[in-house]
Amino acid sequence: MACGSICRTPWKLLLVGDRGGGESKLDGAGAGARDDALGSHAPRRFPPLPSGAPRVEVEVAAAWACGIGRWEAEAEAAAVGLWAPVVRAKKAVVSNASMWDTLDLLLPPDAVPKSYEDKVKATPQCDSFMHLHLGFGVENAREGLGVHHIVVDNWNKGVDGEQNVVLISVPSVLSKDLAPPGKHTLHAYTPGTEPFRLWEGMDRKSADYRRLKEERSEVMWKAVEAALGPKFSREKCDVKLVGTPLTHKRFLRRNRGTYGPAIKAGEATFPGQATPIPQIFCCGDSTFPGIGVPAVAASGAIVANTLVSVSQHSELLDAVGI
Repeated sequence: MACGSICRTPWKLLLVGDRGGGESKLDGAGAGARDDALGSHAPRRFPPLPSGAPRVEVEVAAAWACGIGRWEAEAEAAAVGLWAPVVRAKKAVVSNASMWDTLDLLLPPDAVPKSYEDKVKATPQCDSFMHLHLGFGVENAREGLGVHHIVVDNWNKGVDGEQNVVLISVPSVLSKDLAPPGKHTLHAYTPGTEPFRLWEGMDRKSADYRRLKEERSEVMWKAVEAALGPKFSREKCDVKLVGTPLTHKRFLRRNRGTYGPAIKAGEATFPGQATPIPQIFCCGDSTFPGIGVPAVAASGAIVANTLVSVSQHSELLDAVGI
């Protein structure tokens, strides 16, 4: 939701202030620390918000539907054994869920034009991911290990070829505090090239699921072996965790575990941040400029600036000396 401090965040100041230095740092506390920081700040301006709520709904007040010209929205979150009070947004409601999840889970069906619904449902999806998380001793890898690795099986298949490319990150190479002393932490994944159809409808507790996990994760294991050298041994890993498209769907609440819309440059464009319902906006990788952290951050900034007056824009520009 973006009607509080985000509307007044001088994101231009952040961009301009980041021009110098050139230093790259890894956050040892992880993304969860940022969530905790936001969670501790939100109650100062809003009622307490539940964490881990699997369903959030946006209700459009009848006042707007009747054409009175006054808009309100209510965001209501509830989970099993957890009830949250209604959060009333006076200025806007912003969804950073995917276009499919926003349509299916957030917006009331009777408030969405069929043309908008049809357009969302017709938008093709990128594939999902396989993940491999490992923890192992430093002696289990070659000396001079780099932090990032890309392993390509066949360049003729393209970077989006199924099981053709594996990306590997060993952040503990740069930040020793990301793993216990003498240990490394590693994340390998296929970059949005794992078909969800292979996993759809599977029971995550079944033997078939375990077999498919072993089969489809083999490409990542081989890539790790190639990147870490002959010293590496699977059996010597202290931690071995394999994630599938079902894992991706479950933990990230992503429709079909997708990476995002499969919109090709030159053929179509990502939709803007507005929706058919006034004062309900979308940001994230289903909107312009597209997929990826910089693009997603820019989409949020676009919405924030949409909700800020021209005079406030001028004040921010003056503050950064532009």
